Amino acid sequence: MCILNSKVSAGSPPFTGFFLNLGGGDIIASFDSQEEMAISIPTILNIVDNDNKNLYDASSLGSFGLGYKQQITPYFVIGLTATADIEDAKISNNKSFQETMSQLQVSKNLTAKLKNTFALLIKPSFIIARKNLLYVLVGPRWGNFRVLTKASYSQNLGFGNIMTNILDTHNSGYKVGIAAGLGVEQYFCHGISLGLEYAFTSYGNIPISNAPNTLITVNGAALGTAKNKVKIKAYSNAVLVNFGYLFS
Repeated sequence: MCILNSKVSAGSPPFTGFFLNLGGGDIIASFDSQEEMAISIPTILNIVDNDNKNLYDASSLGSFGLGYKQQITPYFVIGLTATADIEDAKISNNKSFQETMSQLQVSKNLTAKLKNTFALLIKPSFIIARKNLLYVLVGPRWGNFRVLTKASYSQNLGFGNIMTNILDTHNSGYKVGIAAGLGVEQYFCHGISLGLEYAFTSYGNIPISNAPNTLITVNGAALGTAKNKVKIKAYSNAVLVNFGYLFS
């Protein structure tokens, strides 16, 4: 007869022990970006360009999880799991234009990536049948983000003088967010399980070190200032199929 694990007959709780999961699926990483580029030369030029967009990218996702669960009532199991996910979601936003009056050429590029994540999640589960669990996930998730901003402007002033300035920044590192999810597990013989899981993670604002305000100079004379400020909020939606094993 097929049983959940070898210790059930000895009276041990059937959903207690260390477990590991291997999973695969898809993730959609979304980035709400706000870009403001301002170029000011008193009495001559004042340009403010705002560019607000929601950008997203879908990527395949690989996941590894290790944790422990304890059945504490006939219908309830509490668990804790640590996960490591690998993904490669990337967005890019390019914009260039020419200001009509001054003939100023402006070019901007924003690139953001989510490369991998780590999480520590509480996993309460409800036994909905002898071998079926319905569970929720909640806890912190750390995302590895890389953000690159490029901005430049130029103008031919005549007599061989070309005014050019570059406002570039590069930022990378981990940002902690809050993850919440829902899943279902079906156990088979000898602690083997198959599950389907959905998880949402909100990372909030991604830290970005914007380029400092830059002086506009021509032949050594300061004429005005230029700046390029960027804000990004990030979040993700992921769907996984998990293969698990319960050591009990």
